[in-house]
Amino acid sequence: MLWMIADTTRTPSVVATVESVARMATAGIHKVTIRNDGVFSLAELLKAAERIVARCPGVEVFFAGSPEQARRCGVRGLHLRSSMLDHVAAIRATAPDLAIAVSTHTTGEFERAFGSGADLAFYAPVFPPYSKPNDTRPTVAPVKRQGVFLLGGIDRVRAEGLIRKGFRDLAAISLFYGQTAEGDVQYLSRLLDEVEI
Repeated sequence: MLWMIADTTRTPSVVATVESVARMATAGIHKVTIRNDGVFSLAELLKAAERIVARCPGVEVFFAGSPEQARRCGVRGLHLRSSMLDHVAAIRATAPDLAIAVSTHTTGEFERAFGSGADLAFYAPVFPPYSKPNDTRPTVAPVKRQGVFLLGGIDRVRAEGLIRKGFRDLAAISLFYGQTAEGDVQYLSRLLDEVEI
């Protein structure tokens, strides 16, 4: 399953962001996170998420924000930063209707997230991230666990290698913004279908 983390710095208008996600939805993504990279006002970001939900009914849309904001734009779930790990249980209690995904950086963190009520977790960085060239965190070894999406420095070649090793759930940022992004996503989607476990 491919999860796109939208990067609004690369599509700095609501229309461009919606178009970018729609192209990737057609190419084969399954999930997308809409987050604020400091480009949009909250109203614009909510509008973008709302339009993506309407335009891409086959894609599960997550919003990096509060439960109230997620409900306002009609998304499926919340994407929480790792700094929100201590708040997962409280958010789960107030938002039983939303799926919760949490960014994590150790196996202990994602286990804690699941134990607190998270449905999904990102585990990063698997490789040095392209979108954060100054990121000095050590990379993590990929793990196979239900609900864990590998993230960080995943391009077509690395994604293909992970898929061929049996890793099914991948998230990325830069993978979805290159000149060959649509073809790469189509290829990886076919590969995920072919390499069934």
